[in-house]
Amino acid sequence: MKKLLKIEFRRAFCHPLMAAALVAGVLIAVSHVIFHVYPLQQYIFTEVYPLTVFQQWMGGENTSVQPTLYFLLAPLLSAIPYLSTLHEDRHSGYIKNIFTRSAAMGYYGAKYVVTFLVSGLVAVVPLAVNLLLSALILPAAVPQAFTGLYPINNLSLMGDLFYTNPWLYIGLYLILDFVFFGLLATVGLLTAFLTEHVFVVVLSPFMVYLLTFAITQLTGRHEYCSYAFLRPSQPVVSQWAIVAGEIAVLILLGGGYFVVAKKSESC
Repeated sequence: MKKLLKIEFRRAFCHPLMAAALVAGVLIAVSHVIFHVYPLQQYIFTEVYPLTVFQQWMGGENTSVQPTLYFLLAPLLSAIPYLSTLHEDRHSGYIKNIFTRSAAMGYYGAKYVVTFLVSGLVAVVPLAVNLLLSALILPAAVPQAFTGLYPINNLSLMGDLFYTNPWLYIGLYLILDFVFFGLLATVGLLTAFLTEHVFVVVLSPFMVYLLTFAITQLTGRHEYCSYAFLRPSQPVVSQWAIVAGEIAVLILLGGGYFVVAKKSESC
């Protein structure tokens, strides 16, 4: 499996769509810095409480268009670079060559690991770029709850941590986004066994994401909306039990992928 992982990682990072997805995400991140963060430097030396990186980076505010656009497109961008390869392997005959040299479940396991890691990485890199660029422009003053300038409150996930150690808060949130978007992309692996159309495979994580968004908006159960609780600015208040439950569902779907893959191999 180690050799398979090396091959699949090379396929992912050498794929032209990897560069396209990263460039698209980074362009959104950089445009946010140019049009939203950079103009705020004029207020740094005024006599008012300073606008800080923690409230103005792309993951920290809810008012500009770029965060809304990015967290809407993140499942699509993270799925584009690699998710189609399983469908391509099954329909090109490449998978038969692999099975003559390696165990089938080793191959499917490598696909799962690489899909998870690559998709999670593509999802968080633009956020990290935006955070670093914003930190070069705005001060990193520790947030003060009494100012009312921050969207995080005592009911927010890790709300206390945000006001005591904001860097750790952001770091943990980036890990959460990495895990969630990585697991969400693995839904497409299951879809690869259920459809003949590669575009359906690539779009399936995005469609699950949008379906969840639509259902939560129509029912008024906003705390279940992954689009909202994955944003570090937390435009809605959710609960850890809900986040863990949705992650568990994605893990179960990943388990379904292995069951279907094993069944397909035995046929």
